[in-house]
Amino acid sequence: MILAAALFVPVQCAFAEVYAYDLADEEGLYIWDLTGSYSEPFLKTGDLNFDLTQDDKGKLTGNGSADFDEGGFHFETDFTITGTITQKYICHIGNIATLKMSLKFKGTADDGHNTYQFTATETLKGEVDVDSGTFTCTVKGKATIKGFGSQPIVPATTEVTIPSGMDGSSILIINSASDPKKPTTLLGTGFLMLSNGKTIHFSMKGKYNPKDATDLCAFNLTSSDVKGSKLAITIWHNTGSIKAVKGKILGQNLKSGVPRSACW
Repeated sequence: MILAAALFVPVQCAFAEVYAYDLADEEGLYIWDLTGSYSEPFLKTGDLNFDLTQDDKGKLTGNGSADFDEGGFHFETDFTITGTITQKYICHIGNIATLKMSLKFKGTADDGHNTYQFTATETLKGEVDVDSGTFTCTVKGKATIKGFGSQPIVPATTEVTIPSGMDGSSILIINSASDPKKPTTLLGTGFLMLSNGKTIHFSMKGKYNPKDATDLCAFNLTSSDVKGSKLAITIWHNTGSIKAVKGKILGQNLKSGVPRSACW
């Protein structure tokens, strides 16, 4: 999703303007909704097939199945998933999204002669790679075959592919107008459209004083349909360009416009 430049449409009255921004392209802010279906290679002989659902706070739940060969056994197993997607600002790097997932397996292991009960736990933790469209994760855990005992899963690295159509970009639209009773108070609405088509709606309250030499508009947006999602954004009124953005969307903390001096 690409927006060539910020759309700045002034309307000649006390104050009534529309702003539109591509947050990824202009501010380096990527927002992730990992709801979708996945099929990931597993142990070179099989696949993990699963579905994930992400809630308003970035919590992940899901379930799936796996069919693979390892160590002389053929495994057929179902599994459940719990996890989170979070994000924080790191100085000199920017906003980094982190994925954490815990998988619990329950199924069978067949050695060609007998079938045994199989259980396992596995944890994944990694960071997003925007260019490759994956989360690069470390994996560790423990597997048990009844009658044969338990052993740790050798730590390894794997990739979780981000669902097709979700590249982290988003378009923010703000419709604002001055309050007839108090011209320096701004009222309005907004919405954020993610690259997978999910749309988050906001109510907006802000302020702008044309007599203020800084010429800044300040907007506070609170979602009316995604609990906990909010944004604070300041904009240079004359140009419509963003000075700073801060907030939380789908459980992910976002921040831009941090002076380099604040990182030292």
